Amino acid sequence: MKKVYSYDPQLYVVTGAHKVMMDVHNAIKEIFNAKVLGTLDYSELHPDLNIKQEEYQKIGNIFSLHNSILIVHQRRIAIKYRLLSFIPFLNLKVVYIHHNILEGNRLLTFLPKNIITISDRCIENLTKYFGVKEEHITKIHNAVRDVRKEEHKRQSGDTIKILYPATIYPVKRQLQVVKYLSSCMRDGIEIIFAGVGDDYEELKIITKNDKRFNCLGFVKNIPELMANVDYCMLFSEKEGLPITLIEATMMGVPIICNDVGGNLEIAKDGYNAFVCNNWEDLAERLNSLESVSEEEYNQLSKNSRIQYERYFDYEIFKSKYIDYISGV
Repeated sequence: MKKVYSYDPQLYVVTGAHKVMMDVHNAIKEIFNAKVLGTLDYSELHPDLNIKQEEYQKIGNIFSLHNSILIVHQRRIAIKYRLLSFIPFLNLKVVYIHHNILEGNRLLTFLPKNIITISDRCIENLTKYFGVKEEHITKIHNAVRDVRKEEHKRQSGDTIKILYPATIYPVKRQLQVVKYLSSCMRDGIEIIFAGVGDDYEELKIITKNDKRFNCLGFVKNIPELMANVDYCMLFSEKEGLPITLIEATMMGVPIICNDVGGNLEIAKDGYNAFVCNNWEDLAERLNSLESVSEEEYNQLSKNSRIQYERYFDYEIFKSKYIDYISGV
């Protein structure tokens, strides 16, 4: 049975990439001898990663990776272990999962031949910027398990609730969203920020006295929260293929987002989403949400769920990863 390790040195936090890492591990562990590999003691792992003790291994001597497949999710780690794979008799095969649009260190980026990426724009980033041969790249969409209990309905009440679920730091642009919209977004809309990060304390300060913005901090169960909002929103500077937007489709929640990364592989303007190209478009769209009829809203919701079932169902994801690892 093939030994397969999913490796990350930062298992004390939970990010979108960590969620994908665990989804991949759980998808393949019934077929392969699969373990999560890290640099920490088991007691130091973030509990919300839900790593079972018997499925975790602290990395030791490099030769402990003999005759194995190592799945990594960070470019710098992919480069390091690609070089180590040349050690005679180690027989280490490295699989790199490319999650985002990256720049810099082009000439020093020496990636393995086994590359999985998650969106068309990530493929473009690899081929056009880093010069990776397309035959070395396989696209497998991220996915989430289906936990929806019932069809999604628009929330009753006078306030339109919009969930903005993301790590709170500059690339996700929460501070910019508040600073721009605070002067032009009408009352009756509430943007709910779920997450923590470098900008969290400042975000709490600038939203403190404005009922249109709400900071929840870290939220363990985003899909459960999505069941109680009207829209899911991201307006990031860049993205790969956001897990939170996929969770929105799974829950049947309409999306508000911009055209970055793989967003438009999840969100189709006028079908299950409203796509905004700039700040003015965003403000105009938010201020016009009250004019969306019940019939229009229900169709957006149904189409969001259809997107999930067609492209982001966990069983599709699981089958593709098992097939891929079998061929490495």
